[in-house]
Amino acid sequence: MGKSKWPMVLVAMVTTGCSAASRPARMPAARETPEPALASKPADASPVTSTFRSAEPAPYRVVSTKDVSITGRSRSMLRVVIQDKNASAEQVHAALLEAAKADGAEKVMVAAYWPGDDTTSIYSAGRLEWGKDGRGWDSSDYIGPDGRFDQATLAQRTGETKFGLSEEERMALYKEFVRVEDTTEGQATDDAKKRLARQHGLTLHQLYEIAGEGLRKDWPFPARQ
Repeated sequence: MGKSKWPMVLVAMVTTGCSAASRPARMPAARETPEPALASKPADASPVTSTFRSAEPAPYRVVSTKDVSITGRSRSMLRVVIQDKNASAEQVHAALLEAAKADGAEKVMVAAYWPGDDTTSIYSAGRLEWGKDGRGWDSSDYIGPDGRFDQATLAQRTGETKFGLSEEERMALYKEFVRVEDTTEGQATDDAKKRLARQHGLTLHQLYEIAGEGLRKDWPFPARQ
């Protein structure tokens, strides 16, 4: 069986110009209408609110930083170890928010781990996604200034389940993901993935994490039809 397609994101910035002779006359009136604020939320966007109260950040240590910038967007992925095993969810959230803001990139994703956990695997203490302009990792996401925080459960840490799904359920979901990749294109692919995530009570990022897990563990592809 051939390799299945894997989601790729291609971001291109195309600039066009014209000669002075062909350039249309400037229209001053256009300057009178201010552009909407970048972080304003569109009417059809779901509001994102935080359930976390202000707390002192838990002590943490940054173990890796990866530059994953794309054209015109600086992005970073951090992995940190929360050094206090008794830290509350609020303290973990505050620590990750502090680490994200200190990184300096426009968009930052921080994965947190407890002491002794494998920092190359899925996060075990929590994960935070943050953007300076109020936008998330996906440019269509709108998030508050305190970011979007996912708290890991003990079951996720032990590997019994992830995102409320057993490994058997994740393997089945992985096949559905691959089937979407193989049978759709363009916007239809994006829409199908969003539906798939909603059907299983997942975010799009969690769906991609399960797909990544399937690749790493060499889970079987769906049968060709």
